[in-house]
Amino acid sequence: MEHWQFEFCGKDSSDIQGIGLREEIREMAVKIGINGTAKNEKKNGKVKAVCLVENMEKALEFFNKILETTNLLIQGKIDEQKSRKTKITFSPPENAPTFDGFQIEKEDELTEMVWALQGAGRVFEMQERTRINRLDRALRYGLTIMSDCANELQTNSMSKRTFVFLAVDNYIKECPTKDQEPITNLYDLHLFCEKANSLIEQRLTISSTETEFKELLTKILKLCSSIQEKIPKIKE
Repeated sequence: MEHWQFEFCGKDSSDIQGIGLREEIREMAVKIGINGTAKNEKKNGKVKAVCLVENMEKALEFFNKILETTNLLIQGKIDEQKSRKTKITFSPPENAPTFDGFQIEKEDELTEMVWALQGAGRVFEMQERTRINRLDRALRYGLTIMSDCANELQTNSMSKRTFVFLAVDNYIKECPTKDQEPITNLYDLHLFCEKANSLIEQRLTISSTETEFKELLTKILKLCSSIQEKIPKIKE
């Protein structure tokens, strides 16, 4: 059996503390039958693991599994170039530590609370990014469908196709941006589509209302295009 030490570094001084990396290391170790300990290092922001493994191949396998974790909170946070794996030798051999399973070494209660709060903040940030990305994707898709509808109605004013603006309404309701211009544009788009639907349902898209209907379609297409261009700015 061999003793190995793994040191994991984040892409900044606190990037990997408070995100559950110690727990991830312990879970992986338990699955593959490795004993040892994992701890956060207060002085340098690293996460260190000391483990007892069968041989070098097993140590490298364990180390790489941690780097390749699918945990969304940890993915992309570990700096693989700065992280290190080192075989430890003890002289005399009886000085080598023994382990009872795989344990997490914790610091004082206040330090652990700070790390937990940092982790909670990162979880919230990730969830918020996910929420905004979903709204953005839904809005992009909705705007594409609305543009297709407007183009079809321009070609065939007697088409029974109507505008669906659920994605627009959801975006307005959730309002994931402080920029009021796109929200105002979405309100206008909703009103224009609602009015166009009313004309379609009444089948009054000819004679006296034909000009008004075509103008509505032109406005809808312009707004769809304008809002599509602003969505990347909203994400920032």
